[in-house]
Amino acid sequence: MKDSKQLKVLVLGLFFAAALPCVYALAARNSLTAEEVQARMGEEIGAINRKITSLEEQLGVLTERADISADRSVGSETELKASLRKISDELVELKKEAERLSLLYANLEKKLDDKINAVIDEVASENEEIRKEIKAIKTAKSRSPEASGDIHTVKSGETLSAIAKSYGITIVSLMEANNIDDPNMIKIGDRLIIPKQ
Repeated sequence: MKDSKQLKVLVLGLFFAAALPCVYALAARNSLTAEEVQARMGEEIGAINRKITSLEEQLGVLTERADISADRSVGSETELKASLRKISDELVELKKEAERLSLLYANLEKKLDDKINAVIDEVASENEEIRKEIKAIKTAKSRSPEASGDIHTVKSGETLSAIAKSYGITIVSLMEANNIDDPNMIKIGDRLIIPKQ
């Protein structure tokens, strides 16, 4: 009787250890809600628990019979041994089923972890692309005339130094804002970005 209680605790322990982390994996696999999976797991646990209880009761009855019928004929002893063997075989099958469930849930948990990691990698990749796009937008805005300052259209007779002086900026900052290498190469009609001070 003590062994059957230990077996019950072992089977339920294995079942809970394997099943509880996998509720969401089973739900995802079967398109079930977590509550539906928990209900199904509860039913399975209940069925295993009832089976163990039934086997314990049968074992208790047979043990009592063995005590009572110790002095009876060899036929009842043989029948008792056969019944005990049958219960023992059922307990072995129950252990195998618990191990199978444990492996199934471990496999489901691994698949869920793999899916989660794939999603995390995909999200990280998309975030990196978004960061690049944001950086490109910021760079483009910082170079745009609206973000940088006014636009000046070069008129006849104007020089870069005169334009810079009229806006109160240095010729170097005006050249940098407009990517000009040679200050003598501006012409009438060129649109120059006037950087903010």
